[in-house]
Amino acid sequence: MNVHSTSPAWPARGRRRTAAAVLAMAGLLTACSGSGTTSAGDAPNATLNWSMPNPSTWDPVTSQSGIDVTPLSLVYDSVTRLGRKGEAQPGVATSWAYSKDGRTLTFTLRKNLKFSDGSALDATAVKKSLERGKKQADSGIVGQLTTIASIDAPAPTTLVLHLNREDYALPLVLGGKTGMVVSPEAAGADAKKVATKPVGSGPYTLTSYTPDGQAVLKKNPDYWDAKDIHIDNVTLKFLGDPQAIVSSLRSGETQLASFISGTQVSALKKSGVDVDEFPSFQVSSVEVNAKLKPFDNPLFVRAINHAIDRKALVRILNGGHGEPAVQSFPEGYVAYDPASADLYPYDPAKAKSLLKQADYDGKPFPITWFTSPGGIDRRVEAELLQDQLKKVGIATTLEQIPVAQVSDKVYVKHQVGFFPSGVFGRESPAQLLSFANTPYGTYDQPALTAALKEAGKHPIDSAGYPQALRKVTAQTVRNGSNIMLFTSPWLYGRSKKLSELSPYINSPRLEGVRLSG
Repeated sequence: MNVHSTSPAWPARGRRRTAAAVLAMAGLLTACSGSGTTSAGDAPNATLNWSMPNPSTWDPVTSQSGIDVTPLSLVYDSVTRLGRKGEAQPGVATSWAYSKDGRTLTFTLRKNLKFSDGSALDATAVKKSLERGKKQADSGIVGQLTTIASIDAPAPTTLVLHLNREDYALPLVLGGKTGMVVSPEAAGADAKKVATKPVGSGPYTLTSYTPDGQAVLKKNPDYWDAKDIHIDNVTLKFLGDPQAIVSSLRSGETQLASFISGTQVSALKKSGVDVDEFPSFQVSSVEVNAKLKPFDNPLFVRAINHAIDRKALVRILNGGHGEPAVQSFPEGYVAYDPASADLYPYDPAKAKSLLKQADYDGKPFPITWFTSPGGIDRRVEAELLQDQLKKVGIATTLEQIPVAQVSDKVYVKHQVGFFPSGVFGRESPAQLLSFANTPYGTYDQPALTAALKEAGKHPIDSAGYPQALRKVTAQTVRNGSNIMLFTSPWLYGRSKKLSELSPYINSPRLEGVRLSG
């Protein structure tokens, strides 16, 4: 059976208010945004100035940061793409189907697509792009492609993935960085150049790029959905200082800002700047390395969970925007486990009891923090965590790490034990659940592996899929090393000259968005 929209991310029945709100908002904002031909209010050849963090790279294969999805999705199209609720929808592929045994996945691609360098985007090009993700030594997406044994391109519009086991989540996985199609000609000529000179088939083409400065993009007339792209030019401003981000919005220098902090919302609204708030996959968290002492003891990590006052963190760090959380998903999402929601209430007495059981020696460990462009103030976060842990007898120090060293020290060499950061979501919930524990270990890997394997056996539109996912979530909450703190909704500062954005849960998109003169 061919599938055009797979697996609603929110459960079909028993949806909570969060899901209902998203659906209602989606309908409202779709009506507001509009689509189709240019309206009289559009500014011809207008340029949208958009502030956001500088991407770690323009190459989706080597990207190590979840927040890269937003800028990369401007220049690349992916095999599928995620809809507003996180469901798989057509992208480069118009439809897909699994074999009866779930071991073969066949995609039908759009005809006559081409990359911004003029080369053909056909099944062979997609095959080479995915194979590069699987084989390149520095690939950051190889872990998401392990179930693909081999790839065939028997016809220009037919792509066949042969799997080594059932993996019904692939249409979701291929809706983000993992499925972004890079021109094989560009990557083949010099793969390293892709990091600064991307060649894709997305809604825009990068024309110039100054690291730590800005990126200039122009509309790609060959994009398959170009009719719904109404803004001709986009300049990404890489502003790191939170005050500079706010000032640029107030002055009109920028018309859109990503990753503003909830503490800035009130002031922005008072100054006449609109703020859009949508549910997201973002969760503020602490990445804990279970292979380093004292975090190798699960009782110690449980003590930390009970020592953290999550409500205070939401109020102080994000201006009350978001909800306390102990799992990686917002309430109402298909992988959200209601039974785990209240597992770690703020309970200093319980924390102290667990510390005694863990034989904590009282030695301090560093809370390693970094300066984050926009969003949560990581220094304040580190200081709050230090104070809360001190109240139960856990000694810490503060250690700032240069942002340029984060990837190497934290994710490559695993030298950091306690790292306040954030989970920015993955296209597949099973993918996120696996990723959230693999880098740092879990205290019951066999149970997690078994739960993930079981979830992988369920087609994502089947009745058994939600329950199987929730079991994995329950395993990660109880046995995972990472500590979730609170959900962080998408918060966008927006000029009144820019029409409202549609509430995509994984990343903002510009389809249907208009900029007036």
